Parts: sequence; structure tokens; C-alpha cells
Amino acid sequence: MPNALISTQTLNALADGYAGKAIEKCLEAINRDLIDRGHDGQVRKLVVTYTFTPDAQGRLKIAMKAKHTSPDLVPPETMAKYDQRAGGYVFNTECAGNPNQMTLEDLEETNDE
Repeated sequence: MPNALISTQTLNALADGYAGKAIEKCLEAINRDLIDRGHDGQVRKLVVTYTFTPDAQGRLKIAMKAKHTSPDLVPPETMAKYDQRAGGYVFNTECAGNPNQMTLEDLEETNDE
């Protein structure tokens, strides 16, 4: 394998190509998050750090680290109400913010009683 000069064009080839693959994996995670919820206006980050450490023999140790961050996943709050007949707090699985929300089916059952 030929020797390569360290440059902006060869940084991804460091660590037998793992450096480039690590960046690709972080970008894939950011892209998936943007596809899922990119409308939220929040920042995603990719931080790539290369550390160059010379040794006493004139060699250079190069370490690389890639890290990505995405906003926390924060679903909407769920409101629950106490229902003695149910034996505890209940919430509506179809409308997390309103435990009193009724479906047409619920309304028909109420009218039948």
C-alpha cells in the first residue's frame, strides 16, 4: 500500500478508512433524525476531532473521534385523570392531552346507557 501525505483529502483514509466511515455513520444518524423530525427548527451537530501526538522517535500518532448530537426526543405531555372504577389514573390513548376526549364510538356507548 502506498504512503499518503496527510492532507484534507486523506484524513478520511486514516485508521484504515475507519475515520471516513465514522463520519458517514454520524451523517446517516443526523439525516435519519432530520427525515423523522426536521421541521422542529432545532440544531444537529457533527463534531470531528483529530488529535496529533508526536513521539520521541519522530513519528506522529493520529487519533480521530466523530460525534453527533441531535435534540432530545420530547413527546407531548400526557394528561391523566383519576377513575375510581378503573382503580387508578387513566389516559386517552388517542388524545394524550385530553383524558375526557371521546370518540364517536364512546359517544354511542354513552347514549345507549
